[in-house]
Amino acid sequence: MDRFVIRGEKRCGENSDGTRENKKKSRSISSEGRRVLEEWKNQFAVSERDGEPFCLLCSKILGVCKMYNVKRHFDTTHVTFDKKYLPGSQERAHKITSLEKNAIAEQNTMRAIFKCDPGRDASDIQNFLAPCQTRQTLY
Repeated sequence: MDRFVIRGEKRCGENSDGTRENKKKSRSISSEGRRVLEEWKNQFAVSERDGEPFCLLCSKILGVCKMYNVKRHFDTTHVTFDKKYLPGSQERAHKITSLEKNAIAEQNTMRAIFKCDPGRDASDIQNFLAPCQTRQTLY
């Protein structure tokens, strides 16, 4: 490949001393400005929570805000939802609306619980929920 390059000239991506420079563009997901689309709510039962896609059916925050990822989650995890509530039906719209209201109420309840003490952080939340996850009593 070097035989096609004229000797003595600087190649693309080389410094003046002949060493290759390693320019790697850093690209983060947050800098892409992706948003949860309103149509995803009716298609995949997904809403937005803190800027990330949130599944209303299983209460999971999905990793990346891309249609492919949201669709894959819905198709693999919630296969029967499309069969039980047909796309475009009133039953489906009513179910998604009630799931969204429940999710908002749950979020407000959790915020109210942890708003009592402003010194609480994420580790306090984990400590609070740990007994529930191991089925121990809180007292």
